[in-house]
Amino acid sequence: MSSGSFVDGWRIVRSRRSEFVDAARTRRRAFVSGLVAVVVGAILTVSDLIWSVVDVTPMRDVLVTFLLAGAAGCVVGSFWKIARSTTASTASTASTASTASTASTASATGARMDWRRSERIERQFSAHPPEILPEDRDEVISRARLTLGPAVVTAERTILVPIAWIAAWAGLLVAGATWDEEVMLVIGLPVFGLLQSVPFIAAVVGAGRADAAHRRALALPPAPPEVASPGPTALRLSRDAARPGSQLSLPDD
Repeated sequence: MSSGSFVDGWRIVRSRRSEFVDAARTRRRAFVSGLVAVVVGAILTVSDLIWSVVDVTPMRDVLVTFLLAGAAGCVVGSFWKIARSTTASTASTASTASTASTASTASATGARMDWRRSERIERQFSAHPPEILPEDRDEVISRARLTLGPAVVTAERTILVPIAWIAAWAGLLVAGATWDEEVMLVIGLPVFGLLQSVPFIAAVVGAGRADAAHRRALALPPAPPEVASPGPTALRLSRDAARPGSQLSLPDD
């Protein structure tokens, strides 16, 4: 069964954004992006008045300036940090705790996570995940929690990238670019914009898959605790205790 589609991921990003995205940083990003758009718009307006860069009607000229200036503001905003300060520390703490838990379990049972188990857990975050084994439940939950926060933040930050490219492409078309004269610009710009939007798409899909893996793992009952196997000393003492008669040695023995 397919898991973590783009639509599901976008729903998760919008519903969980308040947990991982700082509202104050988001407002500062909007202010800086708007300021950059105003400056770029002023530069484009002055340049058009002096050199007549775009030979279109005044209404279309204003629309071109608005679209290109907005695209510049979105590009700058896509580099602005918007994650909560606690998100990174929480992820680091959870990672440390998960590593310590895994290490303690491995030392108690004399086993360690081999590459087969690591591959099984990685497959839980793929498009068609297999069933979760009971012994992998806790690790999948931990990995999903570590993945969801960064995915939501990345999606919220890089969403301005496709918006910027769409605005720039629309501004180019409004400015008078035609299929005959500017084929490379008209076709190449949206293709390049799509390639630049890969981080946004991957983050949204990753958020959806992490949430789906988390829900599947929570639906399973907790795995029973593993009992540590007795060591050589315990086995020897057990054999000695099972011998008949007294275990005390006499002076002549």
